[in-house]
Amino acid sequence: DALSLLDLCAGTDKNITESLVAESAGLIGKEHLFSFVDIIEKKDAAKALQLLDELYTASCDIERLFTDLIAHYRDLLVAKTSKDFSRLITGTNEDIVKIEQQAKSLRFESILYCSQKLSESLDKMKGGASKRIAAETALIRLCTDELDSSNEAILKRLGELENKVLSGNFVLQNNKGNCLHKGLRSTCNIASFISFFCSLLLH
Repeated sequence: DALSLLDLCAGTDKNITESLVAESAGLIGKEHLFSFVDIIEKKDAAKALQLLDELYTASCDIERLFTDLIAHYRDLLVAKTSKDFSRLITGTNEDIVKIEQQAKSLRFESILYCSQKLSESLDKMKGGASKRIAAETALIRLCTDELDSSNEAILKRLGELENKVLSGNFVLQNNKGNCLHKGLRSTCNIASFISFFCSLLLH
């Protein structure tokens, strides 16, 4: 009960914090969930597989991991949508602060896309597919845009492109690596980029 947990915490450290209570209660932290989201956004497939392997080696249940990761993306979506999101999310105060910060760095399209693909992989696991192979395949796909030509993937990539255009932080190169256009933060250059991009689509 609560008193027994308090005694256990007090026997470990006189300074009782939320993290100490969670550790004493045997609750698994969420750091790996935040890490997965950051890694996927950076499209680092190798690092995603490495983290998955570390968790698998530590006897982490992959099906539970994906369930938690989907729930984490749900929390990010809620944080991005609702101003009073903290009452809709279960977690420590530290978790809520981190969720709010991470949500600000993500686009709606990215959150929805990743959540959908993780859910599809989870269904495959429950359907009898190898959990580790399904997880590895899902992570590689999430980190490699070229492997998915679905409408959802295209919308996600267009959203990322829009971000770069609006920020002015982009460089266009041909297949030889030669610079064709370097973006600057100005309306003129944004219009120029859009015109250039449309010309590529028409050809």
